[in-house]
Amino acid sequence: MSIYVLTGRSGKNESILLRKFFRENVSMESIRENITDNSLTALALFSIPLFLSILYHGFQIGRDNTLWLYLCVVIISASAAALRKHLSVMLKLGVLIICLFLMGSLVLKSWGRIGTGFTFFLTAGIIITLIYGKRSGIAVITTGLIITVIFGILIQYKIILYNFDMITYSLSPSSWIFAVMAVFMMFFTIISGIEKFYANLVSAVDNLEQKVRERTIELDGVNKNLQKEIDIRKKIEDELLAAKLEAEHASSAKGTFLASMSHEIRTPLNAILGYSQILLRQKTLAPESRREIEIINSSGEHLLDLINEILDMSKIEAGKIEIINETFNLNMVMKQIENLFSAKTEKKGIDFIVETDDDIPDYIITDKSKLKQILINLTGNAVKFTDKGSVKVKVSISSDNPEILIFTVTDTGKGIEKEHLESIFAPFEQTIEGRDRGGTGLGLSISRKYANLMGGDISLISKPGIGSSFTLSTPFKKSDVEIIDEIDSDRKDIGIQSRITPRILIVDDREVNRDILVRMLEPLGFEVNEASGGIEALTIIKSWKPDLVLLDLIMPDLDGREVIKVIKADPLLKNLKIIVITASVLDIAREEILNLGADAFIRKPFRGTVVLNEIRDTFGLEYIYDETSQNKIQTPLFVTGPELKKMLQLIPSEVREYLKNSLITGDLEEVNNSIKEISGIDPKLAKQIGFIIDDFEFNSMIEILNSI
Repeated sequence: MSIYVLTGRSGKNESILLRKFFRENVSMESIRENITDNSLTALALFSIPLFLSILYHGFQIGRDNTLWLYLCVVIISASAAALRKHLSVMLKLGVLIICLFLMGSLVLKSWGRIGTGFTFFLTAGIIITLIYGKRSGIAVITTGLIITVIFGILIQYKIILYNFDMITYSLSPSSWIFAVMAVFMMFFTIISGIEKFYANLVSAVDNLEQKVRERTIELDGVNKNLQKEIDIRKKIEDELLAAKLEAEHASSAKGTFLASMSHEIRTPLNAILGYSQILLRQKTLAPESRREIEIINSSGEHLLDLINEILDMSKIEAGKIEIINETFNLNMVMKQIENLFSAKTEKKGIDFIVETDDDIPDYIITDKSKLKQILINLTGNAVKFTDKGSVKVKVSISSDNPEILIFTVTDTGKGIEKEHLESIFAPFEQTIEGRDRGGTGLGLSISRKYANLMGGDISLISKPGIGSSFTLSTPFKKSDVEIIDEIDSDRKDIGIQSRITPRILIVDDREVNRDILVRMLEPLGFEVNEASGGIEALTIIKSWKPDLVLLDLIMPDLDGREVIKVIKADPLLKNLKIIVITASVLDIAREEILNLGADAFIRKPFRGTVVLNEIRDTFGLEYIYDETSQNKIQTPLFVTGPELKKMLQLIPSEVREYLKNSLITGDLEEVNNSIKEISGIDPKLAKQIGFIIDDFEFNSMIEILNSI
């Protein structure tokens, strides 16, 4: 099937070609010229016998001036016919019409032949009608009719007199020839015009059909090429669609893989970090053991940072990063940066300076998490690549805009070559020295993308051998609302200031995760219960009535989302506080969980201070801190030595003796059995004894038992 395109540019070109074709082949101008030339030639040819007839008539009736006038008409028409190729159509047509009107008028005046004279006028009208249409033709015929009527009246009233017998002349051969010639000329003119018009029309139709055939063949070729282009484009589109689907599938597979790997890595990593933090709280820990556990903890933290960088870049590429503005204490953040890197810089023997201008407000509004991550990345890089000299972190307000914070991280490291100043911000790009010193090569890339998302940017000035200076500019809002500051990670929480012991239910299908939280919270005075799944959790919630639920999301029987929905749908439970703790990252949108009704959202592996911060903010309670030590935790203040002694006095003496003997012999199995026996009498006392035993404070416990 052929496809004809006659719209748009193609349609316009077709219209131009058709108009050009008609102008060249079937224009009215050519038809007018053909009719005019034929009529002029016929007039010239038929004028000769007419002239001879008039000449014969003149010899019969004597000298007649009309003869010379008619001779002039014959000469004019013959000359125009001979020169017709060189004259314009309008000129030839004018000569033709004038000659016909002169001839008709001469016939009327000289011989009184009304019919013959009008025949010339009628011929002129027919020619004009064929050439210019009926309106022009009617005008010419009307003019000729008026002239005929005027002459008829003049003849009738003998105003025009003739010197020959009119009746005799009308019967003469000369008159007949004149009339026949006039009628024949009119007939020839009509036939010639129609014949030429028809011939031109047939020729035009033939030419048009030929042009249409040629154009159809041309269009058919164009359409075939167009169809080929359409097929090629369709193939390309199909390939692009397939590539897009493949890319989306690969992206989805990558996201699923990263989410799965993240969950699988974070779960054991949570155990490593959790237990290492718990072990570091033991005040009886030997220095060498403490150093080894600190190495385990810092290595776990480093591994977590690497995982987070890869996941953050994946989320940035997927456009899943959200800006979460909040009010926080900027000075506290700067203090945390100082605490985080002071030990490393001291160990490397370099100066570390954190400087905050006096006009910096205490509380600001921006994305705290991303700002802190950027500062950690920039400062961490500066410390990593500086072996001597100093690292300085300064925060100030832009002189151009009071709502722009400027953070400058300056070091005296080796510096960066000019050709690498921009490339180091690309994902996985590192200098040779950077690769030697470790890392993923994502920190700076993530930092700049975070800065851009926050409405700011990061710039770099560096000179090899002198050092580098990274500048972060980011918008902020000043906040007049003060909030409770985070727990300083260097201050150790040892209890809660509350007359009522809060109840916390820990819901997680992995025992290790539950155990870490139990051992973290019970020493502080929280009453803790456990559930290994969503269904069990709902049962315990209804019977035990906890004040807070620490809830994992991904569980085999009933996941965390469904648990939240059930709790919030129950009028008696809807006010229950919920903190979600999950190892999932890519699939979980923080806003989605909070919109379901959760009060807070924590990702595994977590730091103990993060969990305690969220619990504090959710309950609005206060902690008691051990200000004398940064690394050790004491027995909770709400259970002192005298209080413990009173509690021990309430249990049977044989149970106390069993416990004391087990402690003296150092038989941990017997100690645990005695604690289980005490648990049946006083669960709270059993837990407190368990905390003391975990710290290996056997002598302290024996002294208390001996004092009873």
